Amino acid sequence: MKNGFTLPELIVVIGVFGLLVGLAITNVVRSQYKASLESTVSIVIGDIKNQQLKAMVGDTEGRTTNDSYGIFFATNEYTLFHGPTYDSVDSSNYTINLEDKIQFTDVVFPQTQIVFASGSGEVASFVSGSNSFAITNRLNGEKKTITINALGVITGVN
Repeated sequence: MKNGFTLPELIVVIGVFGLLVGLAITNVVRSQYKASLESTVSIVIGDIKNQQLKAMVGDTEGRTTNDSYGIFFATNEYTLFHGPTYDSVDSSNYTINLEDKIQFTDVVFPQTQIVFASGSGEVASFVSGSNSFAITNRLNGEKKTITINALGVITGVN
């Protein structure tokens, strides 16, 4: 009698192994997409709060007077700026690029900006037609909507 495995037994074992590897890879990729979106949302929220705080405390960043601060949103990036409105040629602007698969959605481009009033930190202007915007993962369609009230408080991340 010969010892070993038959061809059908090997095919079944390889098939089960391939199925398990496929499921594991799918779960890892899904987790990676979710982590990428979650980290982007956290960073954007942190930058929003930082710009509001600068406006509230009267940060001058070396200028002679304090100013309002804001965030300008484009599809694949956002820019931190000072002043009552976004000026694309201001050398003190700081632009943050999003990952290739992440983008801003549900906003009216190209005029979307949030400006926090100097001293109070309240939203002086939210130019987009609403008080919310979304960050979307283009690869899987997952979306997180961030809502900000008139006081500059983030009231929801759904």
